[in-house]
Amino acid sequence: MTYQGSIFHKLPGNLAREARRNARLRWAKVATVVAAGLLVGFVLQPAFGRDAYAAFYPVAPLCAWAMGPKPALAATALSALVAFVCLGPGLGAPDAASLAALGGFLAVSAASVGLVSGLAQGVAQSRRPAARPAAPTRKAKPAKAAAMPVLEPASLALAAEPQRRRAIG
Repeated sequence: MTYQGSIFHKLPGNLAREARRNARLRWAKVATVVAAGLLVGFVLQPAFGRDAYAAFYPVAPLCAWAMGPKPALAATALSALVAFVCLGPGLGAPDAASLAALGGFLAVSAASVGLVSGLAQGVAQSRRPAARPAAPTRKAKPAKAAAMPVLEPASLALAAEPQRRRAIG
């Protein structure tokens, strides 16, 4: 049974199952990277102080490099939510400073997603083999002109002899 609301219903059976499995795996990887960021945030919270988002800054670029821009933006949103709720002030009473930090984190992470995913696409394109130019065709060599006699210096002197006689005589 295929879900008609997605693009997977247009694919053949085995390919559709594989595509769905890869999509689920990609989102599981996003959740794993965010959970790792949360663990680092809990462990290093004394070092980070009030900055709840410090452990989550690497999450977006890593996801952008490994999985592309859409999962990286989802990881950014999930990281912001997890950091705000678990390491930050929580949903109870956010103040202006915590909302400004949240906005700054979202802006920096979105910019890093754009930059890193663009770099990753450029690297991927540079690794693809370039289209080979067509093999050069051999052009027909032009026909040689009639061979001119090669005059040696001695024969040049003999050839010039009659002209000298005319000029003298």
